[in-house]
Amino acid sequence: MLQLKLTGDIAGFAEGLKLTLPLLPIRLTDGGIPVKVERGDRLTAALTEKEGIIRWSKKAEFFRALSLIAQNGVGCSVTENRSFGHSGVLLDLTNNNMQKPGSLGMLFARMALMGLDTVFIQQIMQVEDYPRHGYLRDAYSYDELKAIDDMAYSLGIEAVPFVNTLNELMRDLWWDNWCPLLDVTGVALVGNEKTNRYLEAVVKAAAAPYRTRRIHLGIYPAQGVGLGRYLRDNGYRTVPEIIREHVGYMGEILDKLGLHGVMWADVYLMPEASEEIKQSAPASIELIYRAQNACAADMASLQKLPAHMMYAAEGCTNFGPAPRYDLTVAPMAESLKACRENGVKDAFIYFKGDDGAECSLFTALYQMQVLAEVDYTGSYDKIAVKSRFAACASGDADAFLGLDGFNVIGDCTGSPCKFLLYEDPLTLLFEKDCEGREFSKAYAALEEKCTAWREQNPVYAQMFDFYAKLAAALQRKCAWQEQAGKIVRAKDGAAAKALAASAPSAVYALRALKDAWRSLWYATRKTSGFEVIDLRLGALVQRMESAGRRMALFADGKVDDIEELSAERLPLATYKDGRIGMVLRWKDITTPSSLIM
Repeated sequence: MLQLKLTGDIAGFAEGLKLTLPLLPIRLTDGGIPVKVERGDRLTAALTEKEGIIRWSKKAEFFRALSLIAQNGVGCSVTENRSFGHSGVLLDLTNNNMQKPGSLGMLFARMALMGLDTVFIQQIMQVEDYPRHGYLRDAYSYDELKAIDDMAYSLGIEAVPFVNTLNELMRDLWWDNWCPLLDVTGVALVGNEKTNRYLEAVVKAAAAPYRTRRIHLGIYPAQGVGLGRYLRDNGYRTVPEIIREHVGYMGEILDKLGLHGVMWADVYLMPEASEEIKQSAPASIELIYRAQNACAADMASLQKLPAHMMYAAEGCTNFGPAPRYDLTVAPMAESLKACRENGVKDAFIYFKGDDGAECSLFTALYQMQVLAEVDYTGSYDKIAVKSRFAACASGDADAFLGLDGFNVIGDCTGSPCKFLLYEDPLTLLFEKDCEGREFSKAYAALEEKCTAWREQNPVYAQMFDFYAKLAAALQRKCAWQEQAGKIVRAKDGAAAKALAASAPSAVYALRALKDAWRSLWYATRKTSGFEVIDLRLGALVQRMESAGRRMALFADGKVDDIEELSAERLPLATYKDGRIGMVLRWKDITTPSSLIM
């Protein structure tokens, strides 16, 4: 362990050091190697046996420099020029993904060691005069958000609140007495006095706990804008026209509260957006261009607008229980290169929590590390990133990347993990899509790997234990799914008897998965939202038990058929070229029947 003595300009780093030093092989002592800390125009980290130097231009760079010294030890000599003015993440902490403040503190500490300096926090919070906002959803209190901002600030990270003010309001405006505020389901009624009063209260509550004067307002051309109550009250107008109107109202609210806005850039890329509307984009509201693969033409178009433009890549957590580095990391690296070439100054990753926020946010650390290394070194060097990941995240990058194995199986790169997990064991909606594939063998091998990774990554042992349990449940469930339909259609009683006997093993594995998922969830998140996982897996356990009973009756000759399994199979998720596509919504996986009328 390195023993250092920090000297010089260190007064502002005390609280941040409390969060980061426990993560590094460094001990601060009076007898340690003296390391002078001073402000400069770029990051410098150097250490000899006699002395060291840390120079930083932004506070987060100090913590990155410290991690570089921890990584390289005596002999460290690094100077870095950043590609971007700011880099960081957008975290969706709504949609069942409400992280505990302490969990976010751990995440921020890792981010600071990487050198990331910005976090947008999409949040549910308590709102004065609107007690149903966040009701029974573990809404953050003012004090919790203030603590989150304090932790971020101590690490040199600007925490920026993020609330949706036009779209994605399905749960926020769910209650019957809020219907007058809606255009269509999930979309605010633009121009309505009561709507604007509500949005002002939301923006005020969201911004109050934070030091920054910036706030992300969401706003993009979602389906249904202007086609409900707005159409009845105002007649037809194009979506860009309606959004321009809404941005105008939000600008008045921001001016009243002394805030500066951020919004998505989507509307200004719509074919319907006239040049007049594009040029009306207020300079006081920054734009974030989000794309899996950044397009130079789009960036050039947006840079002609009065507003400052930033970029957000797609996050690896947006695809179900397991992360997708294969779909996000390389495209992000290429997009960041395009951003540098086209003069984009700020770059982020957007980690969403769609359809239950099933993926652990800590799987995002590897993609964050890639962003940081591209920012500070100018390139994506996989070997260098792995070394930095070990230093900053205390994890094995190969183990994290190995989690792609849940979805990348042979030539299948769709979303098998999610639909195979939740597919009903009797209706088998995706049997035809999976015909000829032996997913059970792939998941059996992955279970062994996850078990080994659990031992090799003690900091993330609980997370890899969950993934080992997920692989075990998928292996047993896939073994059932690969045989059940064939056995029933062949009227093979002996095979049916053996398959029925395997059902309790699948039930046990699903229950073990639910227990591991609960433990991981409660360790890092607030309790709200796990009821969704509980309902999904609880129903799956019950259906697996039912399937086992039905198969046993068939094996004993007490029933002649299992109608669901003997029905002719049709592909649902297969493209014309034979590839299996994405199915990421639980409601589209579990049954062809209506769950809710």
